[in-house]
Amino acid sequence: MKRTLIANKTNYDGPWAAEFLSEVFSRQMSACVLTTESGEGWSNSSADWESRFGEAADFRYDIERPLRSYGISSFRWYDPQRDDDDAIRRGIRESDITVLFGTEPSVCMDVLEDHDLKEAILSSPGILIVLSEAALTVCRDFENEEYYDRSAREGLGILKGAHLCMHYDESEEQLRRMIRQLEIHGGSLLVLSERSGVYLDDGHIELLGDAFIADERDLEELYSLL
Repeated sequence: MKRTLIANKTNYDGPWAAEFLSEVFSRQMSACVLTTESGEGWSNSSADWESRFGEAADFRYDIERPLRSYGISSFRWYDPQRDDDDAIRRGIRESDITVLFGTEPSVCMDVLEDHDLKEAILSSPGILIVLSEAALTVCRDFENEEYYDRSAREGLGILKGAHLCMHYDESEEQLRRMIRQLEIHGGSLLVLSERSGVYLDDGHIELLGDAFIADERDLEELYSLL
């Protein structure tokens, strides 16, 4: 299992994660960041990309901030729509950390597949960080919006035998999705609130913060929360 950190937000330097992750990250590490979206769609111009992800952009600061808190100061940023694919693959291989974020997992997979980056990420010895809905790409498969239906789209396949529930807030809609996922597909759900994360390493799953695992044995309790 590829070393992977899954989180909803860039708050994984908080007290709920810092003690564990301070043993994972070190100041000697370098990171590359792959951008797959901008605004309502893909970044489609240099000006658009610079506005969202350039040196002075708040978004860049927010992505780098937690890693800088662990002492990491070397970053490479790539836009697959503008940068050379070979250069991006080389950057992934040479970096200790690859960060992938986005609100549309299908868009993330489109970018990785269209630019032949999937294998580079999977074969890299570095750590993968996936944020927000982009985290669904680590599953064997997922569906873009109603992601309890795992038959829709092939993912990276890093997380096997389980699926993800991101941005858990105990809403009725979300609870019903979780129940349907477990009743139809079985297996396990890794459930992440805004103050939680999951670290995967060599078959081990480390739950951080409020993260928890749900399976069919929890159905009665999930129904009681409706």
